[in-house]
Amino acid sequence: MSRAFTLIELLVVIAIIAILAAILFPVFASAKMAAKRTSEISNQKQIGSAALIYLGDFDDHYFMGDTCVPNSSLNPANNNWNGTSDPNVNCQYDWGSHQGSFSWRVNRYGWQRWLMPYTKNVGVFIHPGRGLVDPLSDPGNPHSHYWSDWGGIVYATALNTAITGATDTLSGYSTLNYRNSWTGGTQFGLATPAETALFLESVNVNSILPMGVLSGDMGQATAIAYPGIFREALSNEVYDRCDGLPGAKADAQKVFFGGQTVGFADGHVKSLTIPALLAQTPTATELSNGLSASGACNISFDVQTLGSTVNTNIRYPLWGLGL
Repeated sequence: MSRAFTLIELLVVIAIIAILAAILFPVFASAKMAAKRTSEISNQKQIGSAALIYLGDFDDHYFMGDTCVPNSSLNPANNNWNGTSDPNVNCQYDWGSHQGSFSWRVNRYGWQRWLMPYTKNVGVFIHPGRGLVDPLSDPGNPHSHYWSDWGGIVYATALNTAITGATDTLSGYSTLNYRNSWTGGTQFGLATPAETALFLESVNVNSILPMGVLSGDMGQATAIAYPGIFREALSNEVYDRCDGLPGAKADAQKVFFGGQTVGFADGHVKSLTIPALLAQTPTATELSNGLSASGACNISFDVQTLGSTVNTNIRYPLWGLGL
């Protein structure tokens, strides 16, 4: 005579399945995050290789210019110039009238455009753990128009402009906003390219981390603070102390998977833990020869205040400091 399962037996089986699911789901989630970390490492490896080819083509000089290149938008939908209109319209933006566009402006905000001839792929610049903000899929995101209007990427890979240098000439403030590299803007100027960060992760458009935005750079998360990063501000931001939320572990919204992927100037890529990143970052006093930082949560010193007073003799090779 056949015998059916009792209610107790069914409940026991369901309970066992639930326990196994509770155990395995975090494992699956961790494996998924690890895969995305691996993908970001691969992306930065490709970007680093493109940068090395660029250096070979431009006499060892990094990309730091500021120019207008028609149809250079990373978003193909913005590349519709037929030669009959003024291309500068798509290289300027009037904040008062909200007219114009940055879609064809090639400078530190859209530095990826310098490397596009070598990568032939926009996807390598997009962080696999955060993705590209697309107004069609994320209409409520306040930064979605960067891609649609300007062809800019958020949550991407950040460029260390303290190493490359940066210019801002189209706005008419070339003297004020000229940011020269303290290493000369060449790979030859780096004492230890294998130890110097050229690219980092950018996972939060509102973050002031090196993997975030340079203050005032319209939130595109494509350049890190210049002229320098100091440990106190980096630590405070990573651990949410700048938000008034003290914590012992890094904020997942600002640090992807508990660490930081770094693309070094010699082309190799490595994942660093946050403690390791902090240990290789100078303090405010070390960086500024004793000057006070403008705020514990301000990741960079004011360009005009610090300027040439950056202490480049301290040995923090991750940031290009030290002989």
